[in-house]
Amino acid sequence: MDEQREMNALPGEGAVSRRAAEQLRFLWEVDKMKTVLRRTLIGDKSRRENDAEHSWHFALMALVLSEYADKQRVDLFRVLKMALVHDLVEIDAGDTFAYDERGKESQQQRETQAAERIFGLLPSDQGAELRALWEEFDAMQTPDAQYAAAIDRLQPFLSNAMTQGHTWRLGGVTVEQAYARMAMVKQGAPGLWPLVEAIVDDGVARGYLQRDGGLAIRPECPEDFRAVEELTRDAFWNLHVPGCDEHLVAHNLRASAMFIPELSFVALRGGRVVGNIMYSRAEIVDDSGAVRGVLTFGPLSVSPEQQRSGVGSALVVHSLEAARRLGYGGVVIFGDPAYYSRFGFRAAREFGIYSGDGVFPVAHQALELYEGGLDGVKGRFREDRAFRVDPHELELFEQSFPPKEKFVTESQRLFERLAGEVLPDPC
Repeated sequence: MDEQREMNALPGEGAVSRRAAEQLRFLWEVDKMKTVLRRTLIGDKSRRENDAEHSWHFALMALVLSEYADKQRVDLFRVLKMALVHDLVEIDAGDTFAYDERGKESQQQRETQAAERIFGLLPSDQGAELRALWEEFDAMQTPDAQYAAAIDRLQPFLSNAMTQGHTWRLGGVTVEQAYARMAMVKQGAPGLWPLVEAIVDDGVARGYLQRDGGLAIRPECPEDFRAVEELTRDAFWNLHVPGCDEHLVAHNLRASAMFIPELSFVALRGGRVVGNIMYSRAEIVDDSGAVRGVLTFGPLSVSPEQQRSGVGSALVVHSLEAARRLGYGGVVIFGDPAYYSRFGFRAAREFGIYSGDGVFPVAHQALELYEGGLDGVKGRFREDRAFRVDPHELELFEQSFPPKEKFVTESQRLFERLAGEVLPDPC
């Protein structure tokens, strides 16, 4: 131990007492808190939060929200000390994600070993005091520890609410898990419990949290891009043609100015992406050359093992409602009328909208998102060029995926038949 202390000696510590030198070495050691990254993001979502930032924010929240503690039983100064020391052990033990059940199996052992070393750097009386505070916080049995634990949980909970459910989405966190994690708020700061309930309800509505064993829908994020392309390839492979190109459409569409990220959603079961839908702007060009904007969606993809389980329908309903809230007037797509009619889609011909070829395909469908949303929108439909795939580009893109066998299927014959069906021109 003495050799280790000598190696960690600070310049000038010989000018102070041994006690002061030990305190200074401890204070420099805990600078490492700034390098321990947590799962939560900082407010502008530019990077992950570190332990030092969390501890500071926790302490400030405990101070500002102290009126929600039991003032007759809670010593705020002790709570602030807990906030400052509660995560020091993570310098050695690392951060354990709140919903990582496997990580929790070794957490106590890792943190206890860390406590021995880190608090052992201090003079024995101070080390014992701070370790006792750490142990009290961890046990969550006293009023001080319960209020501290409530605020410690509230800080990343609010972060999730303000960063589009970042860690909830990445971890596939369920409502039940979120409530279990936040239960200490009921004991330590019961006046804040309605806030917890409201944030959970909002998280469910936005698809950030899922019901246990159920389906969650949330906005697509960059971490999903490759999974979505793989899923799309699996969903469409040999469906319409031998092989498919929809995964390249999805890849290229994100780079288009016509792509609408706010209307790109993924569906999850058990934390795994099992479906997605993407929207882009399209145009209706009338005979005079005037252009009106509409929406279109696609690819709409569901992993093969999850098809016919309601995933696709949930994505369509969720995304149409989101488009409605954003004020869009109508959606024009190509799809099977037998499927899309259930959502209110009608033949595009009824609105005077025809395909780029100047005909009225049976598969060309349109939907008003509000009454009159497609009034006056008549003419030729024009979608983004991302939907026109270059065979050479597809061949190169395919090299980044595992090989799959191409063959002819009955679904391809049905698709060819539907794609060729045209309604008569009403004029």
